[in-house]
Amino acid sequence: MTTMAVFGATGRVGTRVCEYAGAAGYDLRLLVRDVTRLGDAHAGAHVTPGTVTDLKAVEAALTGAQVVISALGDDNFKAPVGTLSMGMTNIIAAGERVGVTRVLAVAGGGILDADDGSGQRRAKPTYPEVFRAISGEHDAAWRAMLAGTLEWTVACTPDIVPGTRTRQFRNGGSRMPFGGKQISCEDLAGFLVDEVEQRLYVNQRVGLAY
Repeated sequence: MTTMAVFGATGRVGTRVCEYAGAAGYDLRLLVRDVTRLGDAHAGAHVTPGTVTDLKAVEAALTGAQVVISALGDDNFKAPVGTLSMGMTNIIAAGERVGVTRVLAVAGGGILDADDGSGQRRAKPTYPEVFRAISGEHDAAWRAMLAGTLEWTVACTPDIVPGTRTRQFRNGGSRMPFGGKQISCEDLAGFLVDEVEQRLYVNQRVGLAY
C-alpha cells in the first residue's frame, strides 16, 4: 500500500484529497495545525500536530510516506510572506531525507506561462495586484521543487469553488486553459489523487479550469 502525506489536510481541497485518497486505498499521514478540524474524511490517518514551518514536525509527518500532496494555500491572501515557500522548502528537504519520491502541490495560475510567451502571467502589468504577494509565494514554492531532487507536479488554478467531482475540466499544459475562470475543490482534489498513479504531468506545471 502506498503511503501518502497530506499537508493542508483540513482545508477545502485537502479534506477532499483525504477523502478520495482514503477511498482509493492510500495509507494517509497528515500534518495538522488544528486537530479539532479533523473529520470523517481523516478517519484512520496518522496525524502529526504541527505546522509546515517546523522542519521537525514536517519530517515526522513524512516519515514512511512515498508521496506528498500539498493543498496548502491562503484563501484570504494574508498569510505572512514566506510561509508557503518555507513550507515547501521544508517538505523537499525532509522528503529527501526520509525517502519520499514525489510531491504534488496546488498553486495559483499566476505562475503559469503567459499566452504571448513573454514570461509568467504574474509578471504582466494587467495581473491583479491583490494576487501578487500570494503568487510570489507560489513561485518561490515551485522553485524550491525545482531545486530539489523529488519528482513534482504543480496544479495551477483560477478561482477554486465548491462544487462536485465532474472530471470534465480542461488542462492547458503550462498555460491556463483559454477563458478558464474556475475549478471545483472536488475536481482539483480528484486530479491530484489521480495524478499520483497516472503520472501524466511529472515535473510539470499544469493549468486546470472548466
